[in-house]
Amino acid sequence: MNKERLMKILLAPIRTEKSHRIADAHNQVVFKVLPSATKPEIKAAVKLLFNVEVKSVQVANVLGKKVR
Repeated sequence: MNKERLMKILLAPIRTEKSHRIADAHNQVVFKVLPSATKPEIKAAVKLLFNVEVKSVQVANVLGKKVR
């Protein structure tokens, strides 16, 4: 995997009430990532940027609400 691509995969941390509950209860962190990113790329990016061991990656593709 290209190091430049890995540096661009993580866009921003998501700081909501739900993400705080997940962080406290399960020691997980929530990030907004590129739509084209794969699980292995996300895992490698987190490992590269934060020097931590990543157990698993969960991805949720959320579509926006339709506007009339």
